[in-house]
Amino acid sequence: MLAPVGSSAGPVASPRPPGGGGEALLPAATEGEELVTLLEDGRQEVDEERGRASTQRHSGTKERAEKHEKRRSRGGGAHGGGSQDGWNVRENFWWLWGGSPHSGLLCMASSALLFSFMGLLVKLLSVHAIPSFETVFVRCAVIAALSALCLHRIGHPLLGAPNLRLLLLARAVLGFIALSAFFYSIQVLPLRDATLISFTLPVFTAIIATMFLDEKFTSREIAGTACCLLGVLMVTQPPIVFGGPLTGQEDPSQRHESLVGVLVALLAALVGAVALCLVRSIGKTGEQPLAVVFVFAAFSCPASLICLLLFQGFVMPSASELVGMLLVGVTAFAAQVLLTRGLQLEKAGRASAMHYIKVVGTYFLGLLFLSERLSLKSAAGTVLICAATAFIAVGDRDVRGEERA
Repeated sequence: MLAPVGSSAGPVASPRPPGGGGEALLPAATEGEELVTLLEDGRQEVDEERGRASTQRHSGTKERAEKHEKRRSRGGGAHGGGSQDGWNVRENFWWLWGGSPHSGLLCMASSALLFSFMGLLVKLLSVHAIPSFETVFVRCAVIAALSALCLHRIGHPLLGAPNLRLLLLARAVLGFIALSAFFYSIQVLPLRDATLISFTLPVFTAIIATMFLDEKFTSREIAGTACCLLGVLMVTQPPIVFGGPLTGQEDPSQRHESLVGVLVALLAALVGAVALCLVRSIGKTGEQPLAVVFVFAAFSCPASLICLLLFQGFVMPSASELVGMLLVGVTAFAAQVLLTRGLQLEKAGRASAMHYIKVVGTYFLGLLFLSERLSLKSAAGTVLICAATAFIAVGDRDVRGEERA
């Protein structure tokens, strides 16, 4: 007997699709929903992955921008000195230029060694009777050309910021006066005497910086500078101390000339110290070091030419001598830029103490290329200078360079 329609007796068969033999509609619908769910989950995972990648790219771009900004600020100046199209050479010595807490001292030490090498070249040129002011003229011409080229590449004004041009000019004038006075002193004094007196420059620099730049000259720096001076005395062994022009000459005119030479050498050191303090003052503003170097060279180039024509006379150099003078210019350019950068990063008195490393470099270059004799006293003086400069360098600094980011 058939059950009534709508009664609950017995199970009801699931409907089948037309044509028979297919799967039930309900399981097919369930599988479709699972497939859609899987597709949606996969899309969400792809979106999340894209979001993470975008975040990483944004973070990486931000970090690169921050690193670039730090390098730009350390590159010397707010007038484009750190642009990507700027002075890219600094990337090759980034740690020296600004990547170390001691970059200021490292720049000054490197500058001193380069000046030692330049001095060797000048000594070799003097053997060929090239006038000193002629060498200075070529040197300054090369420095002016190279610094102008670099400033043009980074789009920085050749004469620096307008509000600093008076200071830049004063630094150039005083620098040339100090250079000329030193050349006069080595003409009337034995070279070692003039060299010893010239190394009073760091002492004058520290005193002037303490008085006018409010930079403390610590007891460690005082002791280190005194030891450096003693080391210079041992290396140069000047006649002025060990018996010479002021103690052994009986001719009053010669004694008078020697006294004038000593005073002029002291004047050269004093004026040079003022020039270095001006460089330090300019450096605190963040001015591009190349601009400081260019103004100095642009002033000294015509000034040295005038002095050459008035006091010495032009000598036509040979091809090898011209190459030597060009090398002097390139070496002096690198040394001047590093010196300016060092004074931008470090206190004037502390930085100028690294100037004594020039004695060490000159001593070893003399042994290697000029066949100078090794003496126990000179070797001991060299060791003393190295130890004293290291003693100064590792000491705690009371004042950090304001320019370091």
